[in-house]
Amino acid sequence: MQVLILTSLLIAAAPALAQGAWTRQAPIPTGYDLYAVSQVSANEIWAAGGDGILVHTTDLGRSWELKQLATNSLSALFFLDGTRGWAAGNGFFHTTDGGETWAKDNDWGSIYDLFFIDAQRGWACGNGGVTYRTTNGGTSWSWSAVGTLTTLSSIWFAGPEQGWTVDIDGRIYHSTDGGQGWTPQLEANGYLSTLQFFDAQEGWAIGGDTFLHTTNGGLIWSPASVPAGTWSHGARFADPLNGISVGEYGNVTRTTDGGQTWTTVSAIGTGPRLWDVESWSPSRSVYGGEVGALALTRSGGAQWKSIQSGGTGVAHGLDAVDALHAWAASDQGEVLRTANGGAHWARVPVAGFDNYGRIEDLDFLDPWLGWAVGRHEFFGGGVGRIVRSTNGGRTWQVQHTVPDAYMEGVEALDSQTAIALGQIPLGPRFMLRTANGGQTWDDVSPSMAVFMDTDFVDASTGWVVGGLIYKTTNGGQTWTQQFAPDELLYSVSFGDALHGWAVGWGPTLLRTTDGGATWTPQSAGAATNVFFDVEAVGPDVAWIAGGNGFVARTTDGGASWQPESLPGVAGGPLEALRFLDAEHGWAGGLGIWRREAPGGLAAADR
Repeated sequence: MQVLILTSLLIAAAPALAQGAWTRQAPIPTGYDLYAVSQVSANEIWAAGGDGILVHTTDLGRSWELKQLATNSLSALFFLDGTRGWAAGNGFFHTTDGGETWAKDNDWGSIYDLFFIDAQRGWACGNGGVTYRTTNGGTSWSWSAVGTLTTLSSIWFAGPEQGWTVDIDGRIYHSTDGGQGWTPQLEANGYLSTLQFFDAQEGWAIGGDTFLHTTNGGLIWSPASVPAGTWSHGARFADPLNGISVGEYGNVTRTTDGGQTWTTVSAIGTGPRLWDVESWSPSRSVYGGEVGALALTRSGGAQWKSIQSGGTGVAHGLDAVDALHAWAASDQGEVLRTANGGAHWARVPVAGFDNYGRIEDLDFLDPWLGWAVGRHEFFGGGVGRIVRSTNGGRTWQVQHTVPDAYMEGVEALDSQTAIALGQIPLGPRFMLRTANGGQTWDDVSPSMAVFMDTDFVDASTGWVVGGLIYKTTNGGQTWTQQFAPDELLYSVSFGDALHGWAVGWGPTLLRTTDGGATWTPQSAGAATNVFFDVEAVGPDVAWIAGGNGFVARTTDGGASWQPESLPGVAGGPLEALRFLDAEHGWAGGLGIWRREAPGGLAAADR
């Protein structure tokens, strides 16, 4: 049951049923992995990643520009200043006008790092133990082998002659002739991914939990002690004292004393893999990573703020209590939350889940109190969990764990009462109820049917669907079977105590006008074999969503359905809907979209 905080509730649709204005809100700027970042100025950031894309902001992520340079990933990026930059992956590219245009120099690859000392002289490294060099700004490149076929992950020059490169097996190579020839300098027997030198004498080679420091040009490399659980994929020092490492599943560490001590800021399991970090100053840095992760710090890495809107897993469930406050249940063990109508969706790691987890559903009673359910995966198994938030989804507390279970749905009835649905493969299916704010949960399952979704019109009257349809009139304490569908049902929604819909596999679309005593099949004419969600916003108005990016609305009780198109949905499944009225709401799948009425905003937005 959602309590909508609205100044007005518009139920009737516009007679013409014009297509509403759908806007993609997440993920912004991209859902592709970002392998390299570059901070050109205090406000300007570039990042490069999957599918050959570049993302660019000049206002710290308030707005973004996207460019596609190639069809394969871009793994390396380097800007010398605001006008001159280079990108590489399977091919080299360069710009001399601040990224307005990019010239493709060749198809060489695969390239994993770039470094320039001025507008003409630069180097690169990549697969096959090969380094590359240019003396004309990247227009042409020559190459040299270092003596191994192992992938070279990073390259750095302290001047036109003195340079170093490392491979992913921990070998360090040194050049004294501008990269034409290379000499082995150290075999660390560990993963190395990042090189940086402050001058011809002092530098770092970092990767995994191997942090090596030299003060004599690499003749001696001394290991630095790092916290247990550190695993670095990228690192950068803003100066010889202040450095940041980013890495495996959200791991961030920092130093402020030249690497004598490193402190964990974010542990492994707190987010997606982070591939690169670059610093503009000792206080300002930006990182990029898996599934489009982007964040910046103004505190030397002690605190980070995401400048990506939304995660890039599937939005399995959506809820909103007004036009500003909404939430999405997502992959990577995250809940996405917005307090500004979706202009920005913040990624919130949920307690009890790590990056392998999946939040399946959530329900908020008001802007502060809500429940969520999902499954925390681990090697060889998983557990189902119920979590609760009392601060609008900013933090979550684990309330209940069911071994081996998949949690499917949750519904908040009042501040103390909630219903949670789940199942154990080849085991029991269950419906759990709490009447004391989640301190204890009782099994109120009416049968061994699969339970997928539930909807209440008030604190007493509700329905649950899955393998069967059940109804309760006492807040879920007991249930009465109403209907046995031919296919599995995924969602149910009622506009009032009499009028509702249930949808599922087939595609199945059922309508009731008598509180579920009878259910009548309907057709939406959809080119899909499944409906994942239905949202009734009145006795005759409802939305449905399903496979192949299908979303449609009815304003006549389901006698007819009008499909609508979402920008960038690309035929992917839409699993979640949340509408405030007939015109205004959200749809979720591999992204989140918001719909506004043709030519206007929701009353609550004005």
